[in-house]
Amino acid sequence: MPSRLVLHGHLVAPPGISAEALYFVPLGTSLEVWRLRVRNGRSVPAQLSVFSSVEFCLWDAQDDATNFQRNFNIAEVEVEGSVIYHKTEYRERRNHFTYFACSMPLAGFDTQREAFLGPYRGWDRPTVVERGESAGSIAHGWAPHGSHHVRLALGPARTRKSFSSWVMRRTARMTSSTPPGARPSTSGLSDR
Repeated sequence: MPSRLVLHGHLVAPPGISAEALYFVPLGTSLEVWRLRVRNGRSVPAQLSVFSSVEFCLWDAQDDATNFQRNFNIAEVEVEGSVIYHKTEYRERRNHFTYFACSMPLAGFDTQREAFLGPYRGWDRPTVVERGESAGSIAHGWAPHGSHHVRLALGPARTRKSFSSWVMRRTARMTSSTPPGARPSTSGLSDR
């Protein structure tokens, strides 16, 4: 699939474990696809935890950075299976929402930035990663965030792939006949 942008992520892995991330935006789409490959180069099995992380915006960068009185009171998210939906003001003032999906079964998730990072912490050492366990937070206001926690069991010299997508979905104008539980399809994600 042709892509506009290819970036290689910064990953930290224990000795004998290698990780490679590929991020791309397919032409003609409003989505970003992430592919992660993890390889166990050891001669013994490895039990690993992998965490994704994305910080959702509220659709207007200037407003996000300045209007804290409003923005810290409106964030809304839902989690269904391996999909985190950022739906702040969806159907109220906006006709779009974002979802962050993962192709692997989840061990946990977080949708509140402070629950993921920890109080007074930065992106250099998130509490959730240090603990090796997601908090299961659901954002109601404050800073909406998406994180998937995946546990991997890799045999010696084995490689595993995972896919995530981050999508802003613009929907048609909502009508009274639009079902409240309408969701986008994430069936195109695969771990092959």
